[in-house]
Amino acid sequence: MRELRVLLMLAALISAGALACGIAAAQQLPALRQFTVVTTGPAEITLPFPHAPESPMLRDADRQWLPCELTYADGKATLVIPAEAGGRAVVLLERPEWLNLQDDAPPAVTGVSADAVGLEPVEGTADLGHLDAPPKVVAINLADKENPLDTGSLLVTLNGAPLSEEAGAYSVQKDDEAGKSLTLSVLLGDLPQDDYTLEVRITDASVDRWPVKLRVTFSTEPLVANGSFERAGDEKCPAKWSCGDWGSDAETKYEIARTEGGRTGDYCLMLHGRAGKLNVVCYQYVDLIGGQTYVLRGYHRGAAGGYASMISRAGGKDVQYLNMSRLPAVKDWTPFEWEFPVDEHESAMIVLRTTSKGQIYFDDVTLAAKE
Repeated sequence: MRELRVLLMLAALISAGALACGIAAAQQLPALRQFTVVTTGPAEITLPFPHAPESPMLRDADRQWLPCELTYADGKATLVIPAEAGGRAVVLLERPEWLNLQDDAPPAVTGVSADAVGLEPVEGTADLGHLDAPPKVVAINLADKENPLDTGSLLVTLNGAPLSEEAGAYSVQKDDEAGKSLTLSVLLGDLPQDDYTLEVRITDASVDRWPVKLRVTFSTEPLVANGSFERAGDEKCPAKWSCGDWGSDAETKYEIARTEGGRTGDYCLMLHGRAGKLNVVCYQYVDLIGGQTYVLRGYHRGAAGGYASMISRAGGKDVQYLNMSRLPAVKDWTPFEWEFPVDEHESAMIVLRTTSKGQIYFDDVTLAAKE
């Protein structure tokens, strides 16, 4: 047989018994002795192997499984890749009894709960919204109809940082003898106030290594995050806030800073209108529920007046654009309180702002549903 061109270079036999072949080496549990070959025509491949492979199989470019022609001598297996393989073939040297070759679908998430309360993921994400404290246990049920789940491929991260089973961050329980279904229990423990994304990814143990991924999101931040302005963000804007000017002209000059001199902590927010047309703002998106009434509270001081707004939108248009009464210039920290209703919407934001020349300072800003 005239060998044409083999595009993937074969590597040596891995001690665990899996073959590494270009990008297609199978590092999986249970291990499969498989590799992918791309050719421009028929080819013969010889490689070391500890014994004569039993019932080798070949999957052609049309994903059809065929017996693979193979000879074995002197500790080496010689495989024939026929032209009808279509230029790309997956070779399975030995097929374990448990392996279902007809597996064309990924595993599924069959259940999700937080502290035993069931959740319904939407497009791969279960959103818990705002919580006073993180859930103690997030339980995730996973299942595959055709092949076992590969627990060796399991990756669990919280805000991108891997969690460790050895450290007790999660546990895995197989729900059937074949390993086709399991329950993952993630123990979150005490967490600082923040926005969180718990992400889980696992593959099945099929030839294709079909993956499934789930995200569980929640926030333990207050409705207005970093309302004390103690956490620094980008440049001079506090973390969790966005800053700018919504009404500038050629003469506009302003300054926004997270500055020292807070009422209870070290820092507070300063909005300073200097010149020109002014609408200096510091804002953040908030998770509000339509039909409820909310109360915004905080403290202000400074030579300039200011106020707060709530803006909600849906369908690309404003639903509500509410402004509180203007706050007067005051020398010392002075409390303010603003109550407002919220209609149904898609997004909403709280805005702290000034349209005046001079400085106004805000601190200890909170938002809560009216009881």
